[in-house]
Amino acid sequence: MTEPETHTSDSAGAAVYRAVKRAIATRAIEPGGKLNIAELAKIHSVSAIPVREALARLHAERLLVYEANKGYRVAPPATREDILKWQEARILIETAVASPLIAHATDEDVQYLKAVNKEISARQYSLNYEDYNFFIEQNALFHQRIISATKNHFIVGMYQSIGISSHSERWHEGEGVPDVHLIISEHEHIIHSIETRNVAEYTYAARQHIEKGFSRTLLAK
Repeated sequence: MTEPETHTSDSAGAAVYRAVKRAIATRAIEPGGKLNIAELAKIHSVSAIPVREALARLHAERLLVYEANKGYRVAPPATREDILKWQEARILIETAVASPLIAHATDEDVQYLKAVNKEISARQYSLNYEDYNFFIEQNALFHQRIISATKNHFIVGMYQSIGISSHSERWHEGEGVPDVHLIISEHEHIIHSIETRNVAEYTYAARQHIEKGFSRTLLAK
């Protein structure tokens, strides 16, 4: 089902979470596959408690579904309609934050965004899980920092609910990162708009980035 993962400072629950997430993304566990808590606990040499914590986290990210008296199963793969609805939600949030973002973003926020984009551009990407998982996590950090720069915890909570990292990972599974050079360029446009305090430019750049990103995803399907 999943391979045990060695870890030091990370909690047992976090290690199980990563292992199961990888198994879902690589389809080591197929959509609809059942997750057995006792079996996972044995594989990872932990008690049932961290396994339950990991599965609850994956359920909150919509990677698992839960049925009473049946337990957890891997959620079905995203449909084209799912992708379009997620695009709509991201556009609504990420463009609507333009004014508070430009008003409250600091030089530290800008430098953080530049550093993350540099990390993305420095890596050579293949089709393996480690590469596209690295990109998806870094890309999530980039977009989450934009939202957190609004300094509005209600907006941050709303954005967290759409699960940028987990959903992206499922939709790119086995396909690698499409047109990473274009993504980097689009990120640079977004950073420039924040750095120059240009609300209209940010709104345009954010919308274009999301729309083009989803177009690349749909073309890859």
